[in-house]
Amino acid sequence: MDHSISFARHFARLLWLLIHEPDNLEEQKASLRALATVSRDGPVTLSYDGPVLLANGQVVAAVFSGASETAARLAAHGAQEMAVHAAAAAADLLNAARLLAGAPNDADFIGDRLMHGGARTVHLRDRAAATSALLSDLELVYVEDPVASEDLPVAPPPGPIPVPASPEAAAGGGLFDHFAAVRPAGDCEALLAELGSASDRAVPELLGRLTLAAAQAQRTGDGVSLVALVAGLQDRESTASDAIRRDCTLALRRMLSSHALRMIAALVPRRAVPLDAVTQVLMRAGDDGADAVIELLTQAQTATDRRAYFTMLLTLRAGVPTLLQMLGDDRWYVVRNAVDLLGELGATEAERPITALLQHEDERVRQSATTALLRFDTPAGRAAILAAVRSDSPATRQQAVLALGSRKDAGTASMLLNALDHEQDDAVLRSIYTALGKVATPDAIQRLLDAAAPASGLFKRKSPALRAAAALALGDTRSPAALDALRLLVGDKEASVRDSALRALSNARRGNEPRVTGLFEAIREHE
Repeated sequence: MDHSISFARHFARLLWLLIHEPDNLEEQKASLRALATVSRDGPVTLSYDGPVLLANGQVVAAVFSGASETAARLAAHGAQEMAVHAAAAAADLLNAARLLAGAPNDADFIGDRLMHGGARTVHLRDRAAATSALLSDLELVYVEDPVASEDLPVAPPPGPIPVPASPEAAAGGGLFDHFAAVRPAGDCEALLAELGSASDRAVPELLGRLTLAAAQAQRTGDGVSLVALVAGLQDRESTASDAIRRDCTLALRRMLSSHALRMIAALVPRRAVPLDAVTQVLMRAGDDGADAVIELLTQAQTATDRRAYFTMLLTLRAGVPTLLQMLGDDRWYVVRNAVDLLGELGATEAERPITALLQHEDERVRQSATTALLRFDTPAGRAAILAAVRSDSPATRQQAVLALGSRKDAGTASMLLNALDHEQDDAVLRSIYTALGKVATPDAIQRLLDAAAPASGLFKRKSPALRAAAALALGDTRSPAALDALRLLVGDKEASVRDSALRALSNARRGNEPRVTGLFEAIREHE
């Protein structure tokens, strides 16, 4: 995954937010922090060719928010390119985005305004300066902490600026038209129909035309045509003779570049083409296809998009090496998503790094790590969970117990009952009762019955809050013995116990819909 493409996407997103959502400061700060983090991977030069945004000479797909608008803003301000040093200062990045988001000023070049503002790690160049720029201007300048300042003001800019027509475009031809002309769907369909009926002798010439059409689709950001071309060629490859099959395979390798795969993967949540066709292409690409999905998953802006990428990655059953690298990410939600996916994939090779995440500072990561280890169901994983249940930290014990409640088996019940015998913290005890209600083995039900029952004996007393928690958990078991006990507890002298018993009976009568667990439960908004 090229860092320059990731940088361009984050910068385009920041610019789009400054233009269209100037009051959305939280999203702007999040985009700026991500931008500063990606900038550490190396220098980037953003430029454009007509409406197409380029990052270090590579095309940035127009499907990403703000990509075309960034190219338009560079052109409108007379800037041929934006050169960004490695580990660029967040203040410089923000100032450059704010200047591009503002109205152009013919009397004052935007690059001069940025330089006068004190920018040292970001440069906006006009055409002449870009042509004569020296290599030394891109020397690596590292800063210790490229994190966005919370206090930098964000001014609401005016509306979008249209892309100015180049002289070639005005004349009706030239490079601009080459990039602006999107291949009609009919041409793509005709080419595929010709491929389907062509003889083996005609296929090599058709493969050349298909490759050119795929390159055109990449330049124009036409992912729909690109998917159709690749899927059509894969179909022909499956029925071709051995000699022609080799030619088809080579053509597919040329067409399925990393940029092409990202364009195709970006269609997953859009449903612009049948999902089967996208899946077929990404599956053919193997780990590279999975990597494209993972990259988009980590950058997705909405829960709906993340859910779609999650589902696709599980379908592909690939990408484990990339997910293992994501476990070391600084962002908690990236780590949690990687853990959840590795658990769903049953990637037991991730057991050791996931076990280390049981000590992660974020409780959501710890809970996902426990759930993943339970899915692996290995001796080492069970031992790690048992150690978490016996941790000195009540928060760690509670997270481990909650994760244990997602499984129904005798081994899990045994671990919970053992923890119950030694637990002193009321909050953890309530979590154990909740987990026992979900496990609902005979031993678990009996312990809940004992916990919910009133104290017997003159000098014995039970906590009403713990009895109420046990009563509520009894309702989850829906066992006859539990329901009988709850009917008796409706007349208990403790108001909290009576309320919990009534609620538990009501839940049992309604037959609560099963709680969704696993994959989609982990897909939540970053906030």
